[in-house]
Amino acid sequence: MSAPLRLLLYLVILTAFVSEFRDVVERLGVAGKLIKLLPDALSGVVLICVALELARRKLLYVPPRYLAVGLLLVLHLAIGAIVSDVSPDTAVAGIRSYLKYLPLFLLPLVVPPSDREIRLCLMFILGLLLIQVPISVLQRLISTDLSGDVVRGTMSSGAVMSIVLISAIGVLFAFHLRGSLSRAVLLTLVGLLFIPTMINETKGTVILLPFGILPVAMMHADPGKRLRRVAGLLGVCVLLLGAFTVVYNQMYSDRGQGIVEFFLEGGASTNVYKQKDIGEGKGVGRIDSIMFAYEEFRGDPMKLIFGLGIGNVSDSLIPGEYVEEYADHGVNTTTYSALIWEVGILGIVLSLVLLSFIARDSATLRVEHGPAGSLGLGWIAVCLVVFVSMLYKDLLHQNVVGYVFFYLAGVVVSRRVLMEQADTSLSRHDMPAVIGPPSEARNWTVR
Repeated sequence: MSAPLRLLLYLVILTAFVSEFRDVVERLGVAGKLIKLLPDALSGVVLICVALELARRKLLYVPPRYLAVGLLLVLHLAIGAIVSDVSPDTAVAGIRSYLKYLPLFLLPLVVPPSDREIRLCLMFILGLLLIQVPISVLQRLISTDLSGDVVRGTMSSGAVMSIVLISAIGVLFAFHLRGSLSRAVLLTLVGLLFIPTMINETKGTVILLPFGILPVAMMHADPGKRLRRVAGLLGVCVLLLGAFTVVYNQMYSDRGQGIVEFFLEGGASTNVYKQKDIGEGKGVGRIDSIMFAYEEFRGDPMKLIFGLGIGNVSDSLIPGEYVEEYADHGVNTTTYSALIWEVGILGIVLSLVLLSFIARDSATLRVEHGPAGSLGLGWIAVCLVVFVSMLYKDLLHQNVVGYVFFYLAGVVVSRRVLMEQADTSLSRHDMPAVIGPPSEARNWTVR
């Protein structure tokens, strides 16, 4: 990867963090709105660079199944927009929301990063995550709001920050198990990254943390040591959750239940599924938001399959046609609710298929030597955290989650293709797509 392209990548990731720093951005008025658009604008520049590199290299390091599901997704979005008669300006806003992460996913598929570039990128991201620690502590100290919602670092909410930090902790454990990170460094970094999660009142940490840690040990390539490593990481998980429980009860139990009581006495189930009628009381439960969509669409199979069209229920710069009508339906409560309202059940299925492909390639890559294999091992846990989090928060409109996840997912996919190419073990079904003359295809695929 050329230095200018690497710089552009880092700028996209940096601006993704900055654009969601609400404590600053929301105070800047018009300038703040422009800052929010910076990652998307830079992503557009990345798309141009990717197109130029693809034209020059004539190679695309991706299995055909990704091209197939990508084509199906685009067709699905187009059909949904036509069926729902989405206005052109709303469609443009919807395309921006749903496809803005695509250039970063494509970048490593056209320009696969070297081991050194993977390390540098991960260190850059780790630096941005470590910055969350002092910012979060400062937010807690200076805020008069007793709620943990004010502790969100440079991200849009405390819950999103916890999702990102737990994912990072899983990747750190993967690098440690692969021998790339000493125990002292691992414990120091995990301890630091867990501080914001302990003080931001994110109850979902109790559910997400095991998904972020345990799969790393369970999927480690050395079966002989798997049980011992699972037991070790289970112990670490219990210690972290114990620390979280103590801090949570000390800081927030006077506002309601302690964390153990919240899960054992029905608080968690009530929070997830409130079983309220539309517009009744404060907030919409996570299951309620999905049920509202099902109840609305069950008499119309086309809407149930395709939704109301991309952007048509989103409150963006160009609000969709149905924003006000469904304002109290909890459209953006979770990723699943946001998807079913705008792209229907088929949109959810295709999204999960794509996520399963990434998880499968992560599992394949985990046996590779070097940082790529460590990333593959950690990314299995990240995919599981994302899958569970889709029922917890709306991740579609989270810049940090979207840009970082899809770039590193693209790294996993491209390096998995290169690994199998080097092993000369690609089956005909999984042959990478190659754009170019047959001679170039033969040279690239080796044999």
